[in-house]
This record gives sequence, structure tokens and C-alpha cells, in this order.
Amino acid sequence: MHIVYKVFDSNIALLASFVTAVDYSFNQQRANRTISSFIVFFCPFGCGQVIGHVPCEFGYSYTVPLLKSHDSRIKSLTTDDLRGISISPIISKIFEHCVLNRFDKFFWKSSNQFGFKKGVSCSNAIYNVRMSIDRYVNCGNTVNLCAVDLSKALDKVNHNALLIKLMNRKLPVELLDTLEHLLSSCWSCVKWNSTMSPFFKIDFGVRQGSVLSPHLFAVLLDDMVAHLTFRNKTLIVLYADDILLLAPSVCELQRLLSV
Repeated sequence: MHIVYKVFDSNIALLASFVTAVDYSFNQQRANRTISSFIVFFCPFGCGQVIGHVPCEFGYSYTVPLLKSHDSRIKSLTTDDLRGISISPIISKIFEHCVLNRFDKFFWKSSNQFGFKKGVSCSNAIYNVRMSIDRYVNCGNTVNLCAVDLSKALDKVNHNALLIKLMNRKLPVELLDTLEHLLSSCWSCVKWNSTMSPFFKIDFGVRQGSVLSPHLFAVLLDDMVAHLTFRNKTLIVLYADDILLLAPSVCELQRLLSV
């Protein structure tokens, strides 16, 4: 049991807030009993941190297609006009929150990434770009920009490439095994109104709607940022999967795109 407590000691506040949200009238003794029940209930998850396995049901979800366009009457719909949001079991989301809270130091992000971060927003990214443009102009340089949109980026993540980058961050073996098991055990079906499709296996991508998915995707992009920012007088700014490249010349901008 000491392993379970080690995993969840840092998440007592999270569990307590969850209990509070469920019942506002609980007293301290009742809260302690409920939190203890959560810890016992999460025992298999604590063991999952050791043996690298989680319940298979954690990998199951159903996908709800949402329209990207506000007005679907302007043209015929295709799959490109829909964004699939995965609805996962609530208990798996609690587990992912606990993992993120306990091991957040391994999911650090580049200072050039303004998405998937607490305390920063699109306004910070715009301010950073504006200040960079002013620096270029004040130094007598032209400013050349290129906006890159990664099409269906989260849906095309290569699991093996992601796991290699996680290994490079020196993740604990138990955590790495757990994430590998989660990624390799993903199943989903499509829910359209009241109709459900058969389940199908997902062999690539990270689920939109998952707690860990944005952080895993940011890890994958971080190496690209590190590789590009070493170039003289160039800048790369990211907001989630949207990328903006800035360079003092067209030639340098083309070099960035060719990397």
C-alpha cells in the first residue's frame, strides 16, 4: 500500500476537492473516510504505476463528431468539416489528472509554446510576435512570416516516436510502461445522435478530449522547436498545433521550412 500512497499523497487536495464538489455537507471525518475509500479504490491504478498496466476499459471511448463550420449550408459536408471529440470514462480522466499532478515535471514545455499552459494565452503569443517584429524592424531587417497549420495533427501522432521522446525525458520506467499501455489499448466508436458504430482500434494519434493528450502532443513538438530556434535571428512561435515562423529574409524562412 505504500506505493499507492506515494502516488496519491500529492493528489489528496485533488481528491478532497472532488469530494467537496460531490457533497458540500461533509464533515472532516467523513471527508477522510471518503478519501481513504478513493485511495483503496485507486489501488489497481497505483499498482498500474508499478507493473505498467491499467484497466483495459480506460482505453475505450466514443467519438462525437462536431462541425467546424458554423454554417453547414454553404457546401456539402465531408469528414474534413468535422472534429471528433472523444468521450472517455470519467474515472480514467481522474486517473490521468492524478498522473499529471504527480509527474508534471516530466511534461515541461518550450517557452515558445503558448498553448496547453496555465497562465498563458493567445494574447501572450500575439504580444511575443509583436515584440519580435519590432526588434527585427529596429535592427533594420525585413520581417518574413509563414503560418503553418498541421492538418489533423493530434490524430496523426506516431506512438513510437512519442514514446522515444518520452524516454529521452527520463520518465520513470513504470510511468512509461503505463503510457505505452494506454496508447496501445485505445478503442473507440462513433456516436451520431442515438446511433453507435462498432468499436474500432486506434493505432495512432492521441485522443482529443483526453487529459494527457495535449501534454503528450506538446512533448512531440518540443524537439522541433529546439531544432529550429538555434538558427540565427529566427523565431518559432507555437500555439497548440498552430506554428508561426519568423525570419529576417525569404531565404532563411525557406531554410526553416525545409528542415
